[in-house]
Parts: sequence; C-alpha cells; structure tokens
Amino acid sequence: MHEHNLLNANIHSSSRVFMSWRNNYPAMTFSIVKYHENVESRHRKKMRIAAVMMDVPRRRAEPPKILSDATWLKNRRGTSYARYLNPEWAAASNDRIDPIAAAKEDSWDRNYNPVLLDDIRIRQGKHRTVQLLSSYYVSLIPYTKTKVLKAELNEVFKEQHPTLPADLTLSKIRNLKREVLEQCRVLNLEVSTAALAVVYFEKLVFKGIVEKSNRKLVMSVCLILAFKFNEPAKPNSTTLKQILDDIERVQGLPPHKLLEAEFPVFSHLLFHLNVERDSVIVHFNRYLKALESTPIEYLGEDLAKFYFPDE
Repeated sequence: MHEHNLLNANIHSSSRVFMSWRNNYPAMTFSIVKYHENVESRHRKKMRIAAVMMDVPRRRAEPPKILSDATWLKNRRGTSYARYLNPEWAAASNDRIDPIAAAKEDSWDRNYNPVLLDDIRIRQGKHRTVQLLSSYYVSLIPYTKTKVLKAELNEVFKEQHPTLPADLTLSKIRNLKREVLEQCRVLNLEVSTAALAVVYFEKLVFKGIVEKSNRKLVMSVCLILAFKFNEPAKPNSTTLKQILDDIERVQGLPPHKLLEAEFPVFSHLLFHLNVERDSVIVHFNRYLKALESTPIEYLGEDLAKFYFPDE
C-alpha cells in the first residue's frame, strides 16, 4: 500500500492496520501512533524523574516498639529471665538482680487494682449543680457535647494518674477495650478472654510500658496471650491465624510485628498469665453489662453462683 493511499484512508493518526491476502486471515498487523510533541515531552520528563527516584532511598514509618530503650534489649549477650520463673535459678545463671527494680516490678504485678486505672465513676463532666433539699440531695448535670465531655474526662483521668504518659488518655484506653470486646464477639471468643487481656494491658500501663504510639500493639499482643492461655481447645474453634488476621483488619498491625512483640510483652508480664480471679471478674462483669447480659444468662446458674456468689 502506497503512502498516499494510507493518507487517503485516513489512518495517518493513531490507529491499527491489518494486512491480509484477498479478504483472508490477516497476514500482518501493526499500530500507528501519531507524534505529539507535548505528550512526548511529558513522557520523557516522567521517565527522567522515575530514573532519579529509583536511586532515592524510601523512608518507611517506624513500627511501634515496646520499651525500645530497655536495657535488656541492648544486651547483645542475651538476657536471663531465670528470676521470673524461679528466684533460686538466678544465682545459678549469674543473673544480677537489682532489688529496687525487682521490688517495683513485683509491686505492679502483685498489687494490681482492677478499678484503679479505668474508674467507672468517671462518666460525667466536672460541672454539676448540687441542691440540698429536705432529707435528700439533688444533683443537676447539664448537657455537654461529646467532644467537650471527652476532653473533661481525659482531664480528670490525667489528674488522677499524673505519672502516666500525657498522650495516653482515658478515651484511648476505653476505645481499645471496646475494640477488644468486639473482636472477641466476632471471633466467638469467651468474654473472659477479653477481660483477661484487659488485665494484662492495665498491668503494663502501670508498669510504664504503654504509650500512645504502641498502645494498639500492646493490647493486641495481650489478646493473643489471653487467647493462648484461656481459650479451651474445641473442635472448629477459632485459630491463632484468624485472630492475627482480625487484628490486622481492625488495628492495621501485620502478623509478623505481633509475633515479634509477643515475647517482650510476655516477659514484661513476668510470665504471670494466671492472675487473681477477682481481677478478671471486675472486667468480665463490665463486659457483660456492655453486652446487656447477666452472669446467669452467659454462664448458666451453677457457674454464675460459683463466680458471683453475692448476686
């Protein structure tokens, strides 16, 4: 086909040409792309920028860490946890124990108070009017917008716990607790597993391990530990992979980061996963109320009488 025939056929712009023998199957095909100076200029510029960016190292966001400045993380020779498992093993493993640090760690673990961190009474703002009438008091609480009430509750929490990080607020802690309960509901886990995870988490808060940047990581790992310790082995029960996938869906934390943080959290809990029953019961009861259920409805009459004899 001659050049003037191509022009007459109006295929001088971008198009595709098929060549065949006398209306038979195509013997050849090719494309014609019309030259545009502006398009080519932008394409060359984009290619140059891409070539330069290939040599620029990308800066990735640092994942949250758990007590990154801890001395046991900096010890290249390894760390002994013998004193947590059996105090008598410390001497055999040449583990030097700091009496002050050991006493402080033990105090956070043994003297845990389940109502100290998240006081259920912190529900209303600070502004109220109390009127004294004959034989009784009347307390008037004005309507407060959600944002203002949230700020007031966080302020009260900060006044009660001045030693905790300022960016670790009551609203963030309560949001984590609600998310854990919802995860247990979706995954068909026991409510006691969620309550046990909260106990682990609050112990680490008092120990100074938790801050705003790693709060989701610590709580998620506490849920994993509670699952491994508390959930009964049943046919077709929830697997660890399902929990890891759900945590990634809710919190955006990849499974390998959770597994990397599992042992550090376990060691900060002094390997004590079996906690006092009364500590778990407090959070268990709060979760049941959030689910609008009762111990008898959830546990049955016999178990309810055993765990809640006063009700």
